[in-house]
Amino acid sequence: MRARLHLFLEWGIRANSVHPAQVSGTSITAGAAPGYAEANAKAIPAAHLARPGEVMQTVLFLASDESSYVNGSEIVVDSGYTSFGMARMRRLLLRESQNAKKSGQPRG
Repeated sequence: MRARLHLFLEWGIRANSVHPAQVSGTSITAGAAPGYAEANAKAIPAAHLARPGEVMQTVLFLASDESSYVNGSEIVVDSGYTSFGMARMRRLLLRESQNAKKSGQPRG
């Protein structure tokens, strides 16, 4: 995408892309294995899958005059999952493991 941006500039066309995390109610989540959505929601900092409206707000912003200076950007809409989701998941799993040890219950 970025390599072609200069071709659109003379017409005043901006090119950006939106990269959402898992979105509730989509074919990815609808056809997923049992527990998929719940497991992913644990890893996502907002603790829920993205709602379509949350992604739509980003797209509407990019289509508006408010984003007139945004060009060639890749907007990640994932509640910070790609930035620190795995670290969050490690902490949650460690906490679950410690709680299971305290209670004498096997984890899983």
